[in-house]
Amino acid sequence: MPNTNHCGLIICDFDHTLFDTTRFVYDLENAFEKVGISKNDFRKIRSELKAKQQVFDFNEMASILNNKSSINPHEVVQNILKTKATEYIFDDVSTFIKNHKENFDFLILTQGDKNLQLQKLKYSGFKNFKTIITKSSKITPLAKLLLKYDHIYFIDDKAKHIDDIKTSFPNVITYLLKRPQDELYGKNDQLVKKADFKIQNLNFELKC
Repeated sequence: MPNTNHCGLIICDFDHTLFDTTRFVYDLENAFEKVGISKNDFRKIRSELKAKQQVFDFNEMASILNNKSSINPHEVVQNILKTKATEYIFDDVSTFIKNHKENFDFLILTQGDKNLQLQKLKYSGFKNFKTIITKSSKITPLAKLLLKYDHIYFIDDKAKHIDDIKTSFPNVITYLLKRPQDELYGKNDQLVKKADFKIQNLNFELKC
């Protein structure tokens, strides 16, 4: 239930928005290389799976990697997250949350492999945050929140998510976040049509 003392809801994506997934994947490549899986093989397997899956499923990738090495891929991921996950949170995230927690509810709405996302959230310090993990569109979970809040702000790094949300819910204020150091979706983001704002970081303050 919404906090009656809060004037709105901030919805944030996780990967590439709060969490530096590019650095995480880079560290994964190095870790798997040490156990006999080259960076090229890792990238090829990951790219092929991402191309055929609507949402990346690490379990399928782990099965392929397990056939190439005796190491347990899930243990490799967990070891990295246990030791480095807090380092992957972008520097402006803590201040952004601190500046808004008195007036806003905060929700992480992330699309991805549930087990992997839960580990990222747990080890990066977001275990106790209200979170929705979906393998489909972000429209459905957001629809259930519309009647509960007068003001909703949606922050995401993918142009498609921004356009989908704004098309379905015109009253939601959308922010396309393009961090200069993490331009994974740069070409696609040039096609965004319905972002209310385009931003490069979270160094701003929302008002109800």
